[in-house]
Amino acid sequence: MSFNCQVIDNEILHRVGTSKIKGLQRTGDFDGSSRTWYEFRKVRYTEVLERFDYPKYLDPVRWDGDYDATQYGSTCPDGYGGGDDEDCLFLNILMYGETYLKIKKITIKI
Repeated sequence: MSFNCQVIDNEILHRVGTSKIKGLQRTGDFDGSSRTWYEFRKVRYTEVLERFDYPKYLDPVRWDGDYDATQYGSTCPDGYGGGDDEDCLFLNILMYGETYLKIKKITIKI
């Protein structure tokens, strides 16, 4: 049995406050059905911190210009030699196509 799935990416801009976030609209065939989903990668949810500091709220309304959320962020150190950066407090947000098209506002609680 072979598995062949081609995914097509298109960049999109979504308004956040007075700024915009650039993400991906992804389309691919799964089980013979075409599906669309949206990804916003490496969305920073706190200011850059020193190790063991408490997170500080980062208001997306205060982003300067467009925020590029098309690439994954760094991997947090795991204590076993894995991970590559202490600056790793990011979210990866995925939404199904129908959900994304219906929403006007969304709140994400961490």
